[in-house]
Amino acid sequence: MLILVAIVGFRRDGMSQQALEPGWSSRAEQALANGQNEEAVKIVDQAVAIAPNQPSVFLVRGMVYFRLGRLQESLNDFDKSIELAPNSKPECWQRGITLYYLGRFEEGRDQFAIHRTVNPNDVENPFWHFLCVAKSEGIEAARSKLLPVGRDSRPPLMEVFEMLRGNAEPAQVIEAANEAHGGPNGKTLARFYGHLYVGLYFDCLGQRELAKQHLEQCVAEKTGGYMRDVAVLHLRQLSEKKQ
Repeated sequence: MLILVAIVGFRRDGMSQQALEPGWSSRAEQALANGQNEEAVKIVDQAVAIAPNQPSVFLVRGMVYFRLGRLQESLNDFDKSIELAPNSKPECWQRGITLYYLGRFEEGRDQFAIHRTVNPNDVENPFWHFLCVAKSEGIEAARSKLLPVGRDSRPPLMEVFEMLRGNAEPAQVIEAANEAHGGPNGKTLARFYGHLYVGLYFDCLGQRELAKQHLEQCVAEKTGGYMRDVAVLHLRQLSEKKQ
């Protein structure tokens, strides 16, 4: 069993004081990567028990819950994190994605709108805002309310943005991803982003088979971290819709 805490001192009332051991969140991440889901939950639950007033423990546990498909618990923890640190709300883009998958699209679009105030050059943010608006008001409304964005240097995300504007086709996004520079890792990540956002876009258009094909290619790239788990969750939801 992993030792998750270290005794760092004593309070004046004589009770021992515990602190989070460095690397606890990395261990939770590794447990998830190894398929040890129960171990990951145990790690984050212990972190919350040890530091119940620390916003970061709820943020990390919310991310773990999302990756396990426990969406309402994920949202509860993101909200608790923000309750403990209200100024952190604009940073919490993860909350917006959880809201999207819970079908709470109006709240999701609000989260992505406020995230733009701290991250104005990230194309992923207007993309998720677009998805939320499209689900609640339709594609044309989503295009008309597309959030502006600065220059995102990650290929092929500027092509993704042009796709949302209606100025590029999905095939052009994939072409830009395949032509990306930056060595093997850079090319792999570019393909990941290309297939992820083309897949999500096709699903938004109601073209589920094409969405499934691209999301499967996205997952096959074996990169992407949290966003790869988003693709896995989306694929699972597509499969459930067919049943």
